Amino acid sequence: MEKFTKILMIISGGIVFILVSIVIGVYIVPFPHFWNKDTAELRAKFGMVYSVAFSPDNTILAIGSDDHLIRIYDIGADKLKWILRGHESVVRSVAFSSDGETLASGDTDGLVQLWNVLTGTLKQTFKGHKAAVRSVAFSPDNSTLASGSGDKTVILWDVETGKIRQTLKGFSSWVLAVAFSPDGKMLACGSGGFWNPSRIEIWDTQTWKLNFTLQDRSTGGVLSVAFSPDGKTLASGNSVGQLKLWNAEMRVLKHSIEVSDSKFFVTGGDNITSVAYSSEGKIVCGIYNSMVKVWNEEGKLELTLKEIRNWVESIAITSDGKTICSGSGGMASHGEVRLWDAQTGNLKRLLKLDELRE
Repeated sequence: MEKFTKILMIISGGIVFILVSIVIGVYIVPFPHFWNKDTAELRAKFGMVYSVAFSPDNTILAIGSDDHLIRIYDIGADKLKWILRGHESVVRSVAFSSDGETLASGDTDGLVQLWNVLTGTLKQTFKGHKAAVRSVAFSPDNSTLASGSGDKTVILWDVETGKIRQTLKGFSSWVLAVAFSPDGKMLACGSGGFWNPSRIEIWDTQTWKLNFTLQDRSTGGVLSVAFSPDGKTLASGNSVGQLKLWNAEMRVLKHSIEVSDSKFFVTGGDNITSVAYSSEGKIVCGIYNSMVKVWNEEGKLELTLKEIRNWVESIAITSDGKTICSGSGGMASHGEVRLWDAQTGNLKRLLKLDELRE
């Protein structure tokens, strides 16, 4: 009887997850919120860190979360530098410009914002999407910002003027991830949905024409994409726990790795929510099922970080390859950020959103 009850709980939980995801239009939905009467602010009931990013010089960490805030943390000084207020919904993605002076952010209302990291002030707000912005990325020369959305488009913004340079259309489902190649000549866009096969579309940034398509063929979507430092390999993570390494020049699959230990897709535990390359060519994967794993280019597992009680939504690695950051949250505790030693896997620092206040 007990075993039967557990099965029913898993099935019913999966049904709720799918229905809510369909209604909201995003895969990992924001947690419930409530109004704090004392502070007159909308607070996250549980808390989730949805996106983390290191500045190019590795001194600053940006944290986007479901309380509509972006926290700018000074790593060297070990203290909060700014809290950026401007979004009125969940901050799903943050990304630094290559000079480290500007931060881009995207939210579930479909807004994209640019921030001056040096002063902690809002520079611009871009309006154009009709659904949640799931991913933002600067071109290497910082002239263009790409934003991928649940409205099945990617918008290319002129960073200087804020005008739309181009809108990429024709996607069969939600665009969940975007990434420029290191030379800026290609833009990779990961997409997918419950009824549409997952795929990665590679666009030519000179003509903004579709160059070629990599068929992931999983159900659920390509949730994250990242180019290797030399631009020859593209890593992608999907919602069924597969890390795939593609030869971006030959347009073929090099490796497909089953990353997650989860047995139930409906729980969301299989999701590879975030992938990133180190300067040495190692691939860091954030797995929704409370884990971070590091693989080499040959597909060999080198490191597993398990001291996480929450669902992992985002990861990042410093440009020198020494520190890994994981952003997580959920019912076990409020939103948390962990800084790890990338060589030993030892936890260096734990930051809790509740304690990161001005």
